[in-house]
Amino acid sequence: MSLLPVLVLLAAMAGPSEKTVIQPTAGDRPFAMDSLLVAKQKRISPDMLRDIGFVRYTALLMRSLDGDTTVDYSRMRFWFTQTRKYDPFCLSQGNQVCEFRDSMHLAYTAKNWNAVRQYATRILQRELCDIEAQSLASTANLQLGDSTLGQLQGWTSRKLLESIRSSGDGKSPETAYKLISDLEERPLLAYLGYTKREVETVEEAGRVFDKVKAVHNESKKTVDLWFDLTLPYIHLEQLPDSVKAARTRGQKK
Repeated sequence: MSLLPVLVLLAAMAGPSEKTVIQPTAGDRPFAMDSLLVAKQKRISPDMLRDIGFVRYTALLMRSLDGDTTVDYSRMRFWFTQTRKYDPFCLSQGNQVCEFRDSMHLAYTAKNWNAVRQYATRILQRELCDIEAQSLASTANLQLGDSTLGQLQGWTSRKLLESIRSSGDGKSPETAYKLISDLEERPLLAYLGYTKREVETVEEAGRVFDKVKAVHNESKKTVDLWFDLTLPYIHLEQLPDSVKAARTRGQKK
């Protein structure tokens, strides 16, 4: 599999201007939750954040595709949430990423590696920060003999997981793992050696958390792990009422 489709997509997004190199500054926050809460309190336009986010995310994305191993994936995930591609609940018109994820997992179960690679590629063209798409694409490419790309995707999925792990220890709401989507819970739990048993969504101090009861795969010890999902829910708040109503109807099916 080639990176050409991803590069073509980026070129179309960026327009005719030359590649922009953005140097992280001390004012950049590694996670979007704090910045978005401040923006919400001060009524800063989401469009203003998206314009800045697109430039910074694209710069980090291009560096990653160029094989730059110094990319800060915490910042990369943060700035992705400030682009118009960010859609954690798959509510944007025409966004088929959730359908592609379902098809990717079915193909993975069936060990249909060509199909896994096909669907993972479609996901990654929109969301390079999708951990499971990176991981499953890595497995598929290794099975199909593309060891170079397979190893790169495996390395990327691990760096994305490490960026979440460095955001907290998950032992309390104050030190919760900071996520850009609830889809990051499953791969992180697997990475840490846990299996999810129960989950409860909790609102506390103006933030939204998933409190997950999980069992360690080796010790069989049960623990509560906290995941901060404030960012995707702030994003949901900003959507038109008609879009949010569509999500509610979908949850009732």
